[in-house]
Amino acid sequence: MRTLARALIRYHLKKPLLTSICIIGVALGVTVVAGIQLANHSALDAFRQASSALNGRASHTISSAGGVVQEHFYVDLVRRFPTLPAAPVIKTSIPLGEETATLMGVDPLAEIHLRPDFLPRFTDRQLLNFLTIPQTVIINKPAEKFVNRGGFITVTLPRQPGLGLSLRVVGTLTASRYTAMEPLILGDISWVQTIYPGRGKLSRIDLLIKTPARLQAVKNFLPEHLELQSSRKHQQTLTAMLRSFELNITALSLLSLFVGFFLIYNTITFMVLQRRRETGILQALGFSRLQLMAALVIEVLCLAALGSLIGAAWGYWLARYSLVIISRTIADLYFSLPRAEIYCQWPFILRCLAIGIGAGGCAVILPLLEIRHSNIARLLSRRTIEDRTRGNRWRFALAGLLLILFSLLLSRAPGREPYFGFAAAFGICLGFALTVPLLAERLIFFFLRLAGPWLDIRSKLGIGAISRRLSRTAPAISALMVALAMSMGISLMIGSFRGTLQDWFHHNVQGDFYISGSDRDYDANTLNRNVYQQLQTLPGIAAVNRYRNISYRFRDGIVRLTGMDAAVMKNHSRYQFLAARGNPWDELQKGKVMVSESFANKYLVKSGDRIPLRGISEKRNFEVAAVYRDYVTEHGVIIVDYALFSRFMDDREVNSLAIFLQPGTSPAAFRRRLLPRLQSYPHILYTNASLKKRIMEIFDRSFTITISTRFIAVVVAFFGIISALLSMFLESEREYGILRALGLSRGDVFRLSLLQSVTMGLLAGLGAWLCGPVLAWVLIKVINLKSFGWSIDMHLNPMVFLSTLGIAAAASLVSGLYPAWRIAGSNPYFQMQDH
Repeated sequence: MRTLARALIRYHLKKPLLTSICIIGVALGVTVVAGIQLANHSALDAFRQASSALNGRASHTISSAGGVVQEHFYVDLVRRFPTLPAAPVIKTSIPLGEETATLMGVDPLAEIHLRPDFLPRFTDRQLLNFLTIPQTVIINKPAEKFVNRGGFITVTLPRQPGLGLSLRVVGTLTASRYTAMEPLILGDISWVQTIYPGRGKLSRIDLLIKTPARLQAVKNFLPEHLELQSSRKHQQTLTAMLRSFELNITALSLLSLFVGFFLIYNTITFMVLQRRRETGILQALGFSRLQLMAALVIEVLCLAALGSLIGAAWGYWLARYSLVIISRTIADLYFSLPRAEIYCQWPFILRCLAIGIGAGGCAVILPLLEIRHSNIARLLSRRTIEDRTRGNRWRFALAGLLLILFSLLLSRAPGREPYFGFAAAFGICLGFALTVPLLAERLIFFFLRLAGPWLDIRSKLGIGAISRRLSRTAPAISALMVALAMSMGISLMIGSFRGTLQDWFHHNVQGDFYISGSDRDYDANTLNRNVYQQLQTLPGIAAVNRYRNISYRFRDGIVRLTGMDAAVMKNHSRYQFLAARGNPWDELQKGKVMVSESFANKYLVKSGDRIPLRGISEKRNFEVAAVYRDYVTEHGVIIVDYALFSRFMDDREVNSLAIFLQPGTSPAAFRRRLLPRLQSYPHILYTNASLKKRIMEIFDRSFTITISTRFIAVVVAFFGIISALLSMFLESEREYGILRALGLSRGDVFRLSLLQSVTMGLLAGLGAWLCGPVLAWVLIKVINLKSFGWSIDMHLNPMVFLSTLGIAAAASLVSGLYPAWRIAGSNPYFQMQDH
């Protein structure tokens, strides 16, 4: 076995560049998948740790679907169960500088059993001050940087006019689990209650229940409009909001690994091909096929393990970059996340090894079969594999077409989960990859037939060499084609989404001005009520619509419950209704509700159905009057008339206002009259155009990480082209030496090699033209629909097709420079020697 081991090691010492390309291919594939997963897991772990720290020892919480519990129920609960550890809590988010802080109102006397380390060790005087002096708080370490020299921290409350609220800091939480959170401010519940959400209301009641009997007794005591949830279940409900987002990002990173698989396969098969003669000699010397196959497996797994470790290091740095983007996207679309840290631990390294070694193990299967079914004579022949590849190109193409058709049928499988869609996307990529040998051979054949009279013999030799070396060129073309098709499919999906969103803007966003208390216009981010009153006396206004948005728990998910003035929207909006009974706005005023398309798809609701909703003091069934198109949130929206919302939820707050001007009113002149009225109130003012621009900025940020994975996939394919061209050079040294001996100059050989590279790129680009739109259709009509619940109109942008072909040509040209330089710089004397 020493002889065999030396032969394997000697090969890699003689071909360091090709070995490096193989390792880099594994490393890049592992980098994308592991890096994105690490960033996702770090963000979610930070959220879970922060939630766990805030929940303390609480095993269960009592809350309502709308997040508000009447205070008198806490009194009734304590009277009914005097020995039950229970604590009232008010929790909300407030802006603090350029960050978001958590403001919590707690009762320190009730927190003894649930959060014993929540408060620092107070003296009697400090505890008395905390209980009796309003606006006295304690904070965690991340909030210390906002404390001024006088020991005060200033916050701005959206619904309160004035410069801000000064809070006196009397202590700091020093426990380690509070330092990894966003800024935290704790105040006595008595004064916090006057600010959020209002006097007489709580966010939730935390409980510590130790026995099943006590748990059942509390459940029986609850009125029907309140719910008892375990702390773990509540946390799972919140993290489930990110499921679709995380699933799509992970799947896209796996597509990048799929591209990297071609590079790994290309390099491994080349190693086998280059050593066919050596393998035949070793077999003739007495080594068995089993020994040769075992040696190849060990060799590939070692290379894959080395690439995986490098990929783990690169993935760590990619995760640090991605975490910022992912956290910002989650904050834009879902909720604020605490600061997260990236930790490179053993589970992450083991995951990287599993990904890389798994890909290498899959790629080595075909080379193993080559050794298994080849005799010594076939191994010593260099034309066998090419003849077999050309002979099987029709079978590969037929198998590819069948796989594409099967994948399309699979994508239409019933169910609400997108897994079949992702499987179909992989199947489509693999199916088109299998058609590449026949597609490349036929396109080259027809091109040479049509352009033959205008091509010289050197160009014909260069282009024809691609079809003569299909075993080497087809995997490289396939890798680049899949990368370009993935890039093209994602570009078409993003472009279609953007076009659909702009059309939705045109129908739904009709107001001339929008006033909001915060960028996050829901829950506690409200406007001062006086703003609405101020607008009633302002000339030039045709109507003002009030929006009240709250996070609402429906079944096992979080949706958005919205109150708006149906009478105003009836005359000043053009919502796109997918299903409706009568005039939806009239039905809304009669006490019915409208739901978004994503809500209808997620909960299988249609027009005419009835859905149960829990209010502040009752539970009622509401008839669905209409299903409308909406892209605010994939979790779903329920719209009720504002007057009904106010009574049902006992909530008269407003998150934002839409102003509709009278015909002929100048927006610029109206803005000058409006600004003095808003000066004393915290607010954000948008015009119709600036609101659309703001939403599109969030839209573009949400796809930043998607574009990054697409770029890395093209880089992986770039290395595939280099690998294929170097392989062709090493296999065809005698041919290039003969061409040089027949009179071709170094420049001729250099241009010939570049021509081969660009032709391969153009073939990949043309293949992407076929695969990309099919992949885009699956992304738009299957994966997005099942993941997010909204429908997108498909738009085929000609510029995407042209840019794809341009990227293919440019990438192949650049990747061909080094192999062309190597080919042109070699001595023909050594090239013609038979090694």
